[in-house]
Amino acid sequence: MSEASRGSAPRSWAAQLATCEAEAARIDRLEGYAAPHAGQLAAVADRLAVRFGLSERGRRDLRAAALLHDVGLEELAVPFLAEARPLTFAERSTLWRHPVVGERLARAHDLPEAVGLLVRWHHENWDGSGYPDGLCGAQIPLPARLLRLADVWCALTQDRPFRPAYDHAAAAAQVRSLTGTVLDPVVAACWLDELAAHGDPPAGDTTPDLLARPAPWTTAAGQVAFLGFEVAALQTLAFQSIALPYGGDGALGWQLKLLGKQVFSNDVRQAETCLAIAAVENNGYALTASQVDAWLQAARQAETDPTFLYNASLLRWFTPAQARWLAGFRKAVLGHPDRLTQALGMSLGLHLGDYQLAFDPSVRHLRRTFEETVVEALARVNRVIDNQLANQASCLPAHVFAVQTAADVVYVRLPAPTTYDQALHHQAGWRELWVSDAPDRLVQLTHSHAGHFGGYLTSRREYVAALRALLRHLPHFRQWVIGCLHEAQLPADILAAVSRFRRITKVLTKSTGACGTLPNQSIIFCSAG
Repeated sequence: MSEASRGSAPRSWAAQLATCEAEAARIDRLEGYAAPHAGQLAAVADRLAVRFGLSERGRRDLRAAALLHDVGLEELAVPFLAEARPLTFAERSTLWRHPVVGERLARAHDLPEAVGLLVRWHHENWDGSGYPDGLCGAQIPLPARLLRLADVWCALTQDRPFRPAYDHAAAAAQVRSLTGTVLDPVVAACWLDELAAHGDPPAGDTTPDLLARPAPWTTAAGQVAFLGFEVAALQTLAFQSIALPYGGDGALGWQLKLLGKQVFSNDVRQAETCLAIAAVENNGYALTASQVDAWLQAARQAETDPTFLYNASLLRWFTPAQARWLAGFRKAVLGHPDRLTQALGMSLGLHLGDYQLAFDPSVRHLRRTFEETVVEALARVNRVIDNQLANQASCLPAHVFAVQTAADVVYVRLPAPTTYDQALHHQAGWRELWVSDAPDRLVQLTHSHAGHFGGYLTSRREYVAALRALLRHLPHFRQWVIGCLHEAQLPADILAAVSRFRRITKVLTKSTGACGTLPNQSIIFCSAG
């Protein structure tokens, strides 16, 4: 932002808005837009905000965030934005920083906290593939999902240095193709209906009477972590290797590989381990179209064969035909002798299954088939980073992994106080059952981890005891970092448990107080001295 815009706080909302509009015009020129982009984006976002019943304050915050959504680009070296060519990976990596920089600038601009958070999250994707925090589904606050749709629509319908503008019919078709991956299906359906109501040709049928109206700030069940915040916090340390006892799907490990770190990631769930092998351990291999075509052929044959055996527990989430398709795909993938190829193939299947479940019943007319979404899912699986280091992904109990692993830093992302089998009641519960082909897999994990995270912990005291039990297995790590999700304040019992073993040197906290049900996240740093 300009120095003038960083002076004293505007005395009124009108003055703040005028300043935001001036900033927006300068950013539009930086990005090579011939016509106002941010202003149009703000208008589209506001139309959606009205449809979804946002309050006046919510609409105000969304408008300011829309005008300043790309303000972070001002502090980055991005001359390539106006060039008529595809971006290199290094250039894309630079772009991934702009939402975080934009959040900081919005707050320096004395705007409400919610505005800065919306700027931060305007590139989060429905399927979790966005940035900076990798939020997915209803973890992404509704206003941020509206902003994502508005940004996509306005980018499509305006001339860019590398292509002419799409007409509305072609842009609507693009919106439909991005639904369920980049875009919230309910939000996309609402916008397609809005276009049809104003005379624009819709990209397929819409069912406006059935559109759900979720609360403005909602969060999906399961673990939430702000990936960008974690990476930034870890970058304050000097280290070469890191151990992640609860590394999950490998998204954090993938980001750390980008920074040239050696990553040892672990998760006791087989589905998460497949994803982590593909993201962390894989240093260069990509699936080929011919390999995937062979798996798809096997899946098609299974789908049409009513005698093909499948895991009946999947019927909680899928139709019998879909369950047979997934079973055929799994069998073909696991028929390959190479462990890495298996992990990549299973990761592809997980993304395809997640896509099918991403649609509310009211908008399933926008959903494509497994095979119609393979190209997008394959691009996500083949997002390979080779940092020339021996990275590893394992599937062990956390304390066993800790004892067997040597690294400069251990980062313990504390799991939520839930059992593994609670996933059976949530959208993602199918994953572990499909990968393991064991109907009772999550129940077995819960029983086998009694007294540990993911197992039966009947009280807060037992949760803290599980933390202490894990910390006793970490003395050989020089640096400890503990990540904790919490409400208003970092729980004193967590701090007390950690300080029994190591001296706490600092705590960094990401506040999301303006986001209603989204938790805060704190990162605790400990020294060995």
